[in-house]
Amino acid sequence: MSVQLVINLTSLILVPLLSRNLGPNVWGIYLLSQSIMNFVTPLIDFGSDYIGTRFVSQNRTSNLELSKFGSIALIVKSAFSLVILLIGLIFYFNYPPLQDYPLFLFLAVISGIISGLTPWWYFQGIEKMVFPSFLTIVLYLIYGLLIWKIIDGPEEGWKVLLIYLSINVILNVVLFYKIFSELTFFIPKTYEIINYTKEAFVLFLAKMSDLVYGSISVIILGLFVSPIGVSYYGNSEKVLKIPRISINTLLRVLYPKLSKMLINNPDEADSFKKKFLLRLICLSLPFCMLVAYFSKEIILFIFGMKYIQSADILRLMIWIIPLFILNKMIGILWFVASKKDIIFLKVNMIGMAINILLLILFLSFYGLTGIAYSLIISEFTKSIIVVFYASKAKQIRNS
Repeated sequence: MSVQLVINLTSLILVPLLSRNLGPNVWGIYLLSQSIMNFVTPLIDFGSDYIGTRFVSQNRTSNLELSKFGSIALIVKSAFSLVILLIGLIFYFNYPPLQDYPLFLFLAVISGIISGLTPWWYFQGIEKMVFPSFLTIVLYLIYGLLIWKIIDGPEEGWKVLLIYLSINVILNVVLFYKIFSELTFFIPKTYEIINYTKEAFVLFLAKMSDLVYGSISVIILGLFVSPIGVSYYGNSEKVLKIPRISINTLLRVLYPKLSKMLINNPDEADSFKKKFLLRLICLSLPFCMLVAYFSKEIILFIFGMKYIQSADILRLMIWIIPLFILNKMIGILWFVASKKDIIFLKVNMIGMAINILLLILFLSFYGLTGIAYSLIISEFTKSIIVVFYASKAKQIRNS
């Protein structure tokens, strides 16, 4: 939790600094690049954030099993990195918004690869996050300081991505050194790699489809509006990122513990999940009402008058948060922790399909606010589906 507190506080300082210093056009280009980076990261992660945490938490006493798993994950991710570099080259020639900004695209792809390699799953699984958390805090503070000192105009926008890349390289080198000083690197057999890929593939698809509600939406938006229009929507996303990151942090803390609880005491785990979810949704409602009411003031305070059009988008999009909590909590704590990965995938794939269709349709009729409508409707649809599947799973267990 301390890591996210520092990241959120640093972001609160950096986002207004960057949006004002870079200006609407370059800020929009940066947001497009960042969305590509955020899209690449889970491609490289390939589901290890979930499957790795689950595996390590259940096999933490066996160094041999952990060594094998870590070696397989690293090899698969490295292979994916080469594929992504090729895809990035193809993407450059087929994505007009960034064709005039090749350095932004290159740094975004490389940063996404490095972030996807980060072995959070190992430290979360063994529930020893103190060292990586401390290191992340220190590096993120350095990142913030460098941004504050170096970035003072639109022509230096690419340096933001370069600094972020450098910080992540250092983080990965240190964490991998620590892991393989405790474990042994193995050259896995072909069938072991295939088995890992099969198990991770479902969670990988589910996580990728979940990205529609952020990164892919921005990438698609870039085809319909100017970078300035992207910046208006991106500002709303930046505000929403704070509660979303906080929710994801809670899930990272709860997930390994709940995975073990489901094995030892399923009834207690079920009761805990329900109470926690209900309290979190109840807490989110007054927060959403405040943000919706003061949306104009929030945008003016953080981004300035140049971005005032973001207020209308934020006023709508804030209501995604209660739905996001419901979908994310049930998806991870009900389905993934219980190894019901297929259900998790189905829900996210349906949500992805609905959102893409509505996004393209609503952008034509409602402009930038259309993206907010499409996100709310798709999240609401997902909520109905996840509640249905969760109720169905309970009926089967009780029968």
